[in-house]
Amino acid sequence: MLKTNFYKMKYILLIITSMLFSIEVISQQFQFKLDKSVENELFDVIETDSTYEFVGTQFTLSNRRPYTMSMSKSGAILNDSIFNYTDRSTFGGIANSKNYQIKVSSTLPTPLLSGKNSELYFNSVNGLNNDFTIQFADTTKQLLIENLKVLNDTLLFAMGFYADTARFRNAFMWIINLNDTSQQFIDFSSNQISLVGFVSDIISYKNKFIASTYGVLDGDPNDWGGSAEIVLLNQSFQMDTVFNISFSQNTFNRNFVGFFTSLAQLDDNHFMIASKAANSRGISHAKPDDMVSIVLDSNFNEVALNFYGLRDSSAEQANQCLSRFEGDPYVYIGGTENYKVDFSGYPSDTTLFILTKADLMGNEIWTRYYSNNTNLFMRKVLATSDGGALMVGWSYDPAGPDGFEKDVWIVKVDSNGNYLPTSIKEQQISNSDFNFYPNPLKNELHFRQINTLRNYQFELFDVSGRKVAEEQLINSDETINTSHLKSGAYIYHLMDQNGNYATGKLIKE
Repeated sequence: MLKTNFYKMKYILLIITSMLFSIEVISQQFQFKLDKSVENELFDVIETDSTYEFVGTQFTLSNRRPYTMSMSKSGAILNDSIFNYTDRSTFGGIANSKNYQIKVSSTLPTPLLSGKNSELYFNSVNGLNNDFTIQFADTTKQLLIENLKVLNDTLLFAMGFYADTARFRNAFMWIINLNDTSQQFIDFSSNQISLVGFVSDIISYKNKFIASTYGVLDGDPNDWGGSAEIVLLNQSFQMDTVFNISFSQNTFNRNFVGFFTSLAQLDDNHFMIASKAANSRGISHAKPDDMVSIVLDSNFNEVALNFYGLRDSSAEQANQCLSRFEGDPYVYIGGTENYKVDFSGYPSDTTLFILTKADLMGNEIWTRYYSNNTNLFMRKVLATSDGGALMVGWSYDPAGPDGFEKDVWIVKVDSNGNYLPTSIKEQQISNSDFNFYPNPLKNELHFRQINTLRNYQFELFDVSGRKVAEEQLINSDETINTSHLKSGAYIYHLMDQNGNYATGKLIKE
């Protein structure tokens, strides 16, 4: 009896101690659209203790200017401004070090301009008061910086491509030692290959560095679009090993891993790349590109490959599409679903943000979709300290009244992928929160949830009011067998766990 009471008291003490010393992290949810009489595009975002800090470009009818924006953790805009105005320039990235918040401004690469073209802005944090700038000294090279990253709190990497008078685009890394501000410029370009080339990401790995590149080393010049490579660099940033990832064992028909490839270190012996790639489900499929993650070991062996997305549309990776918050046992992978190229301008098709949460082997935990019924494009996904993720990109609406149709769209979701509270009694569910397709249908009806995840009760009735189908729909994507239905019109009824409902019409061919 005494022993039993002792363990009961010990258990109660553990509970009390846990209550006294636990800190609750509230997962933030919001969506925000910046609608102004100019066009803004955000390229990069970081999280601080109390804010999200963004950089990008503001477009007017005649110019482009570096643009910054600060937002609270609850989704309220705190300030936005044009920074250090320079003609035809843009903010390409933002990064944090121990003592500085760093932004990089670069001039657009065409036409080639002379003079200063890239500059790093070091803004003090932690109460310091010694802001400074660093300029790129070589005026024969015009940099366009796609990513800015600090590794080991000592080395700052500015990555992208540069233009010069000899060739159009050349891959590079501009490296700053934060201890003494010494600089080093690494040119990745090959004289044998004239295809587009750039560096998109870098990680520190086993006392060396791994960079993701595109179209710069081993690509076949006869294959349009070049190729994607992983480049292992030694501590002096000399090329050690080049591994082509364009043609994975599970891709097909010479389709390559996508334009921007993002990296994440998983442990001492594994790292992950993420992008888009052609799914091996069959070359006859008209829209083969899905989001993909590939896990490689330290010998560049392919350990795991996973695809995310749907057969009905092609996906396009975000410029920075892979993010892991330090120590978390999962990653976030993001891009744009239903993506289409329109060479005449921005298309009017409705696209979706696609976000996948996966474990460290790339196994899908969930995939969610988000829309505001415009043409969207995701620029970056950021895993956040509360266990959720933040997505940033642009929203293009050709029906805009003032001629400025491109706006910023930011979505902050919790660890379950929701940005809308599901406990509010809304009675009628908006048809923008879900989609049935195709309609007319044949032997299968597909159901997709958008913006938030609910548990739905689905019922289908014929025109006489007789129930002909019933399903529980709990996932982002569901398939309903309709092969038993006769041709004709049907009415669906959809109800969530809170009693909210939606109805509509479906046609069986």
